[in-house]
Amino acid sequence: AVEVLVDNAEIVGCVTLDYAIDPMWENWDWSTEGEPAVSLHRLMVHPSRRGSGLAKLLMQHAEGVTRQRGGRSIRLDCLLLNITASDFYKHLGFGQIGTAEGRKGKIAGFEKRMAAASA
Repeated sequence: AVEVLVDNAEIVGCVTLDYAIDPMWENWDWSTEGEPAVSLHRLMVHPSRRGSGLAKLLMQHAEGVTRQRGGRSIRLDCLLLNITASDFYKHLGFGQIGTAEGRKGKIAGFEKRMAAASA
């Protein structure tokens, strides 16, 4: 599912969430292996809105969706050359769990365990 963030009828950001596991991820040591997990495939913020906290807002939304869907973790990958994004995910509590060689360079896998939804 693509989750879109709109401000004044303008799309300012989006995130793509699903259950698909990229084949590149298959050999990584996920801490929640065998448990339900949500995969984040894209996080985008309009260039004119970068630095305004929208990426963090979208990630908080993604975590909420993950919990609602019963996911025990949220997983993603990131190009290691993108230091800003790697640092951003680490700042949000994601741990790096593996690397693979991608078309554009080394890719790192990140995972964040979700606390159980409160009843």
